[in-house]
Amino acid sequence: MSTDPAEDRRGRPRSTHAHAAILDATLHLLTEVGYTRLTVEGIAARAGVSKTTIYRWWPTKSALTVEAIRSGSTPAPVEPTGDLRTDVRAAVQAVVDCYARSAVGAALPGVVADLVQDGTAGELLDALLHPHRDALQRIVRDAADRGEIGHDVDTELLHEVVAGALFYRVLLGRRMSGDVAEELVGLLLDGLPGRRGVPR
Repeated sequence: MSTDPAEDRRGRPRSTHAHAAILDATLHLLTEVGYTRLTVEGIAARAGVSKTTIYRWWPTKSALTVEAIRSGSTPAPVEPTGDLRTDVRAAVQAVVDCYARSAVGAALPGVVADLVQDGTAGELLDALLHPHRDALQRIVRDAADRGEIGHDVDTELLHEVVAGALFYRVLLGRRMSGDVAEELVGLLLDGLPGRRGVPR
């Protein structure tokens, strides 16, 4: 009989404690050893579960990595203020915080490089940045409804500019200075079509 506390019995819901422990162990090991040296054996040992438990929930190491990174980077919701600059800055700052202050940011360049090989890099980045994209889209849509900007703003491109600019800094090992969000917001707002006082 198994002594693994995370082993599920038939008909029983999976252990949320073991699930959280596995994700936490994955994030910590990503920071410590990187994705290439990350192993299911190491994760199991750190989380105090069996490999069987891990493989029951995630078929591959990359699938586990994607969920762990997403779980470790859930942003706080951006509360709308009705002011475009304030709201966009809050959304951009959330992306900065995601890259700069978490285990995710420390491990992300190596993880993406390795996941390109098995085709899951796009899934990883989409999972990581999807909440930020949604927040920015809501902000732009609300501003357009107020007449602050035009309805023809490409929100997908806007998000790609934010995420791409900040990810580039991560890849180069540059620190996220305190004013990087404000500087990026200035560039973004000056370029939005239909912005009041800005030529189209």
